[in-house]
Amino acid sequence: MSVDLRAFVPALAGLMALGGTAQALPAIGSAAFLLVEPSSSTAAIGAGTTFSAADVLYVNGTGAFSFPSFTPTPSGISGLTGTVGTTFVFDTGFGLFSGTVVQIVPDSDGATGGFFFGIRALGGFTPAGPLAAASPSEAAFNFDATQPRAGDIISASFVIASPPGGRPDVIPAPMSLALFGLALVGLGAVARRRG
Repeated sequence: MSVDLRAFVPALAGLMALGGTAQALPAIGSAAFLLVEPSSSTAAIGAGTTFSAADVLYVNGTGAFSFPSFTPTPSGISGLTGTVGTTFVFDTGFGLFSGTVVQIVPDSDGATGGFFFGIRALGGFTPAGPLAAASPSEAAFNFDATQPRAGDIISASFVIASPPGGRPDVIPAPMSLALFGLALVGLGAVARRRG
């Protein structure tokens, strides 16, 4: 038994018109970076320290921030200050993070054999380069630095994650719902003809 689908074509066209134009999805993933020979504004890292590094290396990524055939060339970093409320911008080589420091994490004050310090920022990620087709999204910036003793060399790395805290709830687009509804109507028509 065959079903004449010509009757569904006008309905499908109408449903597609209701769906509107497709919108780009945000780039979802995370990327890890390493600062090469970072410097700080203070001898011992901690609250209020400003970090900079002329060279930043892309280490690896997950999701949309994983590039098997592309090596991102991030910009250097400057003006990253461990003070809540300060803003900064960082070019990842595949998009721009712009954010505000929302938390500082002084893990140690040097009394236990070293200085450990973290900066947490929230902001936005604007995709570029290989991710240019993606839409801008919220992102988190998590920076961690260690220093054996005041005045010693600093080791620092950070991760950018979009969206902050993991994958957002997936909300079906109107077009997806329309196609699902059309499929149900078609199944109902087939069942009615068979019955």
